[in-house]
Amino acid sequence: MKLIVGLGNPGKKYLLTPHNIGWIVVDALAHQWEVSWHTKKKFSSEIAQVEKEKILIIKPLTYMNLSGQAVKSLINFYHLNPSSDLLVIHDDIDLPFLSLRFQKNRGPAGHNGLKSINKELGTQDYTRLRIGMKKKEEAESSAPEKNNKEKERWSLSHLPMNIGLPVNYTSSEMQVLKTFTKAEQDLLSDFLNPATEAIQYFLSNGLEKSANRYNST
Repeated sequence: MKLIVGLGNPGKKYLLTPHNIGWIVVDALAHQWEVSWHTKKKFSSEIAQVEKEKILIIKPLTYMNLSGQAVKSLINFYHLNPSSDLLVIHDDIDLPFLSLRFQKNRGPAGHNGLKSINKELGTQDYTRLRIGMKKKEEAESSAPEKNNKEKERWSLSHLPMNIGLPVNYTSSEMQVLKTFTKAEQDLLSDFLNPATEAIQYFLSNGLEKSANRYNST
């Protein structure tokens, strides 16, 4: 069994924010694999199961700062090894916007979701897919022009509109809780196909080949 965990926050107001990129990507992955989300209270998560491939796609419902509780409950229930069975997808404000980095066994760099997972699992030895959220001042002017002849772009309308309770954040976290601009949403639509392809490549080829293929782009 493999766990693919997208980090984010429940609630409509957080849906299209940089901190929710993990949720956005796993929503696209579930949509592409044609599997449905089911709320599992015992795991504090929404789960989409790809039975044939023995994969669980996870959206923790604990809010970002307590993500580790949901991940730990699933790891323990299925008797999984984080080092070989866990992929965590999350935002990273130090990487260029929508860039990808596969990495393993590294510190959380201030990310509270990762801090929670590391604390609950007692290890940081698991694979992460870091997705760059560093803002571009030129984003408004760099949005791609729409071309109907190009490969079909994702519509963000497929994302579920989960409603959650309000939560307070520190000022240092607010920059990743602002809604994507229209230009950034256009870029995001073009990004989701390559992102889901990268995850599927990782599942088939492992960390080293995935890092060699995607980390330099």
